[in-house]
Amino acid sequence: MLIHRIYAIIGPWFRRRRLAFFCKDFGITPSTTVLDIGGVRGHWDFDPVGPRVTVVNLNPAGADVVGDGCCLPFADKSFDVAYSNSVIE
Repeated sequence: MLIHRIYAIIGPWFRRRRLAFFCKDFGITPSTTVLDIGGVRGHWDFDPVGPRVTVVNLNPAGADVVGDGCCLPFADKSFDVAYSNSVIE
């Protein structure tokens, strides 16, 4: 289908741009710790000096921690920012 080919071309550009806005709006720096719930490591690879990200996902491919977003294995206030762009719970 044509729309899927178009999205494959422009989708990565939109994702990088959306993430850049997120980082700017929340003041994300290289020292910021981010918990990405349901994402993948590659989502954050656009910036080599980006934040310190821990990715939690049920799928071990691209995740730092395999786990359920409803029962996270971290203490409160372990991260500066919690980010969830790809989860419907």
